[in-house]
Amino acid sequence: MTTPPAAPDLPAVPALPAVPALPAVSDRPTASDLPTVPDLAPGTVLQLRQEDWRYGGHPLRLRVEQVRHDISHYYRDEWVWIVGERLDGTGLTQGRMEALVRVAALVGVVGPVTH
Repeated sequence: MTTPPAAPDLPAVPALPAVPALPAVSDRPTASDLPTVPDLAPGTVLQLRQEDWRYGGHPLRLRVEQVRHDISHYYRDEWVWIVGERLDGTGLTQGRMEALVRVAALVGVVGPVTH
């Protein structure tokens, strides 16, 4: 059995300089500044302005089926996915959809009354 050749002596790697800490970003909201993602009851009808939801480009009426709390943290709790039924001006269903909604637009929303 032969012995492998000895590894050559390598020069020491110099230490990296310390990285300075980043300054605090004061213009971004902190977690305590953001509204809490509300727990909307199924059946709640949302009236959303064009700027309060993404990717639609128009106002939206949406009857809530589910609020996706499980993925809102990916949007820093500023936006939340809501699954529901799109409604026309008379309240007729226009099909099921998912909408990425601004949490601030949901503050104060009251759901359906149940007896």
